[in-house]
Amino acid sequence: MSNADTGDVLTPEEIKTVDFYGDSITGALIRIEGELRIYVPLRPLTRFLGLNWSAQYRRALRDEILAPEIRGVAIMATPEDGNSSGGTQETLCLPLDLVPGWLFGLTTSKVKEEYREKITRYRRECYRRLWEAFAPSILPTLAPSPIERQPSGAQLAYELATAVQNLAREQMDLEQRLGGRIDRMAHWAKGVVAKIDDLDARVGGLELHVGPSVPISEQQAAEVALAVKNVGRALSERGTKPGYSQVYSELYRRYGISSYKNVPQNQYDEVLDWLKGWYDELTSETPT
Repeated sequence: MSNADTGDVLTPEEIKTVDFYGDSITGALIRIEGELRIYVPLRPLTRFLGLNWSAQYRRALRDEILAPEIRGVAIMATPEDGNSSGGTQETLCLPLDLVPGWLFGLTTSKVKEEYREKITRYRRECYRRLWEAFAPSILPTLAPSPIERQPSGAQLAYELATAVQNLAREQMDLEQRLGGRIDRMAHWAKGVVAKIDDLDARVGGLELHVGPSVPISEQQAAEVALAVKNVGRALSERGTKPGYSQVYSELYRRYGISSYKNVPQNQYDEVLDWLKGWYDELTSETPT
C-alpha cells in the first residue's frame, strides 16, 4: 500500500510553477518531520509526455522504491491538470529526487515517436530546473556571501617598501640627532626582516584561500550526493548490496578524498560527469 492510500493529505508551505520548454510544471514544498522536500504531481507529467495516466500510476505502485513515496498533496488544480473541476484537489505526487527514477523507467519504444525527444529532455534537465527554483527556499544559507577584496601581492610589496623607506628615514634622522650606534641599525634591520616574513605568510595564505584545491560549496556537495544516490539505487536494482557504499568508496578512492564534501572545485564537473556516465551505463543495461 502506498502512502497515497493512507488518507493523509500533505499541505504545502510553498508552491511554484516552472516553465519547462512550454510545459508548466508545478512543485510543492512540504515539511515532513522537520525536513523540507519538494513534491511533483505525476498526472500532469504523463499528459505532457503523451502517456496513459492509469498505466503509469499502476507502474509506480508496482515499483518497490516509488510506491512507498507517493503522497497526496493539496494543490490548486485546474481542468487542464486532468481534473473535472478547479479548486484545491488532492494530487498524487512523487518527491523530486525520485522523479528521474520514474522518468528513466519509461519504455520509450512504446511511446509515440513525437514524444521521444521530449522524454529525453525531461530526463536530462527537468530535475535541475525544479531544484534551482526551490533551492533558495530550502538552502537559504547557500547564497554566496560577498568576498572581501584582498590586496594584491604588488600592492602589499609597495606598502612594505614604503614602510621600510619611512623607517629608514626616521632612523637616519634619529642617528643624526643622537649620534646613534651600530647596534640600533642591526635591531632596525631585524624588524624589517620580520615584516618581510609576515608579508610572505600573508601572501601564501591568500594563495591557499583562492587556489583550485578549495573544496566545493554546500550546494555543489548536495548535487554530488544526489548523483551518488541515483547510481547507488541503480546498483541496488542490479543486485549490488549495499549500492551506496560502493559508490562512495569508489569516489573516495578515485579522487583521494575522505568525504564527498572535500571534492576540489577544479574537479567538481569531472566528478559529476563520471557519476552520470556510471549511471547511464547501469540504466542502459537494466531492463525496464
